[in-house]
Amino acid sequence: MFPRLLATAAAIAVVAAALLALRQQRLQTLHAMGELHVQMDRDRKLTWDAQTDIAEGTHPGALHAAVERVNLKLGPSAPAVNAP
Repeated sequence: MFPRLLATAAAIAVVAAALLALRQQRLQTLHAMGELHVQMDRDRKLTWDAQTDIAEGTHPGALHAAVERVNLKLGPSAPAVNAP
């Protein structure tokens, strides 16, 4: 009877240790996911800021001002001809 009780206690201890290891792994994975979400939000904000800068720089008024500032003489552009 005693060996069976000892074996049962050992089996319970092994299962408990395995469950604790799985729980720890789950917590570490959730922490890594949280860090990745923060990094994604930071990168997304940088992308939005870059898009805003590009949009401001390519606004027709800003382009016209830039052309005048460097004294470019631009005429109407001819349509591209498709070569056969």
